Amino acid sequence: MGLAGLVLGTSFATGSLWRDLPARFAGGDSFGWPALQAGRWWTLVTSLLLTRNTFMALSMALAVGAGLGLYERRAGPGRALAVALVGHVTGSVVVALGVGALGRTGWPVAERAAANLDYGASMVVAAALGAMASRSGDRRLLRVAMFGPPLVLLLHHQLADWAHLVACPAGYLVDGARRPRPAAVAALATAALTGWLVLYGPEAVVVTTTEIRFAQAVPAPLPTGTVPLAATVVKPSPPTGTGGAADDPRPKGQIEHLAYTARALGDRPEVATLYVPAHLDRIVRAGGRLPVVVFLHGIPGAPEDWLAGGGLAGRLDEEIAAGRFPAALAVVPESATMHDPRAGWVDAPHQPVLQSLQNDLLPAVARRFPATDLDPGRMAVVGVGRGADGALRLAAADRRFGYAVAIGPKNAPTRVRRDSDVIVLGTAPPGEEPPAKSHWVRWRADLPAALRALATAGFGERVA
Repeated sequence: MGLAGLVLGTSFATGSLWRDLPARFAGGDSFGWPALQAGRWWTLVTSLLLTRNTFMALSMALAVGAGLGLYERRAGPGRALAVALVGHVTGSVVVALGVGALGRTGWPVAERAAANLDYGASMVVAAALGAMASRSGDRRLLRVAMFGPPLVLLLHHQLADWAHLVACPAGYLVDGARRPRPAAVAALATAALTGWLVLYGPEAVVVTTTEIRFAQAVPAPLPTGTVPLAATVVKPSPPTGTGGAADDPRPKGQIEHLAYTARALGDRPEVATLYVPAHLDRIVRAGGRLPVVVFLHGIPGAPEDWLAGGGLAGRLDEEIAAGRFPAALAVVPESATMHDPRAGWVDAPHQPVLQSLQNDLLPAVARRFPATDLDPGRMAVVGVGRGADGALRLAAADRRFGYAVAIGPKNAPTRVRRDSDVIVLGTAPPGEEPPAKSHWVRWRADLPAALRALATAGFGERVA
């Protein structure tokens, strides 16, 4: 009953008891793959207490009070707490990682589930249902627990419906551990596993799925590490040659992950990948400005495609070391974690992606690196496939982008500013974009020409 009271109290505090939940709570305090990837672990708690409107606030409080309260009367408060925690926290993390991995396969249903941010205590109710089925031994209740969640999933396809598939059997298993000592050991093991998944699960998902998608396609693998993706961390970029780091004396740039809040997208959590050129401290000490080039991936796609498919970090290392490209900061945003991942790089209704890139991501980059040069006409954007279409739109809409390279655009450019340099490489592929491995082999081959064309056009030249 205490949890039901917290749900009602939160609905009063957020105002959802009498109106729709404000966007700042729905986007900033919900949980899902985007939140987990951005390191917002606390949303596991806040999402449990949020409700959408009056009906959800009252019905959810009633369902939690009745379902979990009934189980608590039969099994005790300690067991009920374990069911609620495992059902909601562990179940949410496992499902978020699962749909995050499946969403990178290009399966539309999984893509939508991976982009979803969810809230509510329905997983607690599902876990309590499974626990009651175990405690009572009632076959009818067991059938409901077995077939109810899959049926709802077939009808609805929301993240919570996937989560119920985990929460209901999790509640059943928690109740089944009746002996005190094995139950305590299982609880500690579950807590440790959940903590590890929260900290390191996103990085493992990104690395593993990228390696599978680009296996044997290109020689430059995605950089691996044991640090959580959501933190702003620094890792060496991969070498471009066949030898190791000891065989290649060229200075290496670094890969960072920048978590930021996309206000234009309803306060959604987003993560961008950054390539930071070597010797940045020397550039700053010399009073230089850091050129910025934005790379837009294809649709479907992810920032890691540029690293694994395009060999971006290694190629930048090579071109910068050879003097064929200025030492620039590369920014690779992601569209897969947005509400509609298939919409592409366009300001669609309720999803102004380009507006968010301009007003949310670029200011976050400037806060992280104050030396960045975001002045009008100084920035560049490079896109591939439908990302190339987005690059052309961005260059037409934002005067800060004086240079644009479109590699294999799906549509020919129709409107371009006269004061911007636009370079189109390759032709639009017929029909749908081919699998990631095949089209990135072609786009990777065009990347050196794209970088050198930008340098020839004057990108990164110092202003007197």
